[in-house]
Amino acid sequence: MDKNGKSTPDTPRPLSLEKVKLLTDAGAITASMFKGTGDAFSLILQTRAGGFVTLQEARGDVKTWKDLTRAFAYLKFHFNIENAGIEGKDWSPYQRVVNE
Repeated sequence: MDKNGKSTPDTPRPLSLEKVKLLTDAGAITASMFKGTGDAFSLILQTRAGGFVTLQEARGDVKTWKDLTRAFAYLKFHFNIENAGIEGKDWSPYQRVVNE
């Protein structure tokens, strides 16, 4: 969130699959992008209101993919979205993530 409390592409609001489906079905999603961070990609969706959301798994982590083919298949299957940009400047495919 920025200083005004609005979500940004770098700090999207995490939402469950069901809530993102509701936004998509209502036509509230205007753009999609896979953003590489570390060795994986997360999905960033822009809303009609100008905010940004990402998918949150049941345990609270942001949903990520290491394989873009699977990521695009998920996007098409769950949301019927066929286009997405890719930002890879922070993607390091050989980086190991250390959980503390």
